[in-house]
Amino acid sequence: MSDQTLQIARKAHQDRLELAAEAILPPLLESDLANVYTLLNAIKHDSPDWLQVVLVNADGQRLYPLTQPEGLADADEIIQLSAKVGFLDPAVAELQVVVDMAPVLGVVRSQQVSLQIALLIVLALMLLAVWFQVEMVIRRPLAQMIQAAHNLMHGHFGTHLPDQAAGEIGELSQTFSDMRSAIERHHIDMQDELKNRQHEASLLKMEKQQAEFEAKHDPLTGIINRREFERRLAISLDEAQQGPGAEHVLMFIDLDHFKLVNDTCGHAAGDELLKAIAGVMRGRIREADELARLGGDEFAILLKDCVLNAGCKVAEGICEAVYAFQFRWGNREFRVGASIGVVPVSGQAAGLKDLLCQADTACYQAKHLGRGRVSLHGSGYSSSG
Repeated sequence: MSDQTLQIARKAHQDRLELAAEAILPPLLESDLANVYTLLNAIKHDSPDWLQVVLVNADGQRLYPLTQPEGLADADEIIQLSAKVGFLDPAVAELQVVVDMAPVLGVVRSQQVSLQIALLIVLALMLLAVWFQVEMVIRRPLAQMIQAAHNLMHGHFGTHLPDQAAGEIGELSQTFSDMRSAIERHHIDMQDELKNRQHEASLLKMEKQQAEFEAKHDPLTGIINRREFERRLAISLDEAQQGPGAEHVLMFIDLDHFKLVNDTCGHAAGDELLKAIAGVMRGRIREADELARLGGDEFAILLKDCVLNAGCKVAEGICEAVYAFQFRWGNREFRVGASIGVVPVSGQAAGLKDLLCQADTACYQAKHLGRGRVSLHGSGYSSSG
């Protein structure tokens, strides 16, 4: 039983270590070491039984902590665990921990002592039952205590015990009562420990989900970022090239006169304008369509399962909606426009890089033709919003 308990505890630490490795992967891939240090500091703080936490890169160079960790003396209560960070081979990095198993060993020893005590008590009861079986007055209380022992073994802590009397029967009844109290306290402690472990696992899961969200979304507007947009665009392009009849529309959007707001009212005003414009554009497309901020005042939209003519009309509607939006900052009002480049995503479309380049070229053409308009790549089509 002790070996099984230790194996369970070791696996629990290994699972927590692997969750921690997954949580630091996104910022580590982005070389965001500050965020990696913050996550590892929080994980170490929430894991007091982790004596050391070390992160090394694929070359074996230590990334965390910044200072050389102190050496620990060899002891039976200390184990070392490691987990690969990432799914590549070789891995991006390796997370190593030194775990203090003394609390678990203490619980194991306590379980062994409790089990030995319980076995001794059961054996004593059996001997007493045989010795007093001819005495009805004594046999009955013993039978009640034996039944109480069985009930306690199944977790029924409210089991009735015989009324205490003088002599050995009274002492035995008191021993049962003390044993029941001890087992009940131990049961409560184990329940509390289980709740704490579940809470820690829930926190790690939330941290992982938050890290995954931040890796895919723009922190200012809350919409997806360039990397995530290109990943989803690649999937749609593959669908269009493999599935007959599948067609989508890609739009590159560059805001007109945005720099005027930034230069006049500052970056805080520019940030608020970008969030507002993202909301305006989201209101002009479907829930299934993808809206992303590529950086600065550049956005992109992927219209799913949309023919080119309908996509151009949506783009014109976005031009009109952006121009109609009045941005107020203090006592000043501004209007910005949108220059949009449109490219079909169909079975005849080129690769991802060529597709992005075509959309960017069409957007530049819309700027060159006077801004505030839609330009279709590879054609003379240009329409003002």
